[in-house]
Amino acid sequence: MSAVRKVGVELVAEGEIVVRQQGQVVDPKTVRGPIRYGQANSAAGERGEEETFRK
Repeated sequence: MSAVRKVGVELVAEGEIVVRQQGQVVDPKTVRGPIRYGQANSAAGERGEEETFRK
C-alpha cells in the first residue's frame, strides 16, 4: 500500500475525508484501482444524504 493510501485510510477513520471510485463511496482498505479523495462534510451533498460503502 502506498504512503498516500495509508494516510488516506487514517483520514477516513478520523472522518476527515471519503474515498470514491466511479462516484461511489468505497472502503479504502479494500478498494483496488484508481480512487479519489474528497471532503467528508461535502460527500453527501447539500441534501444531507447518508452514504455507505460499495461492496
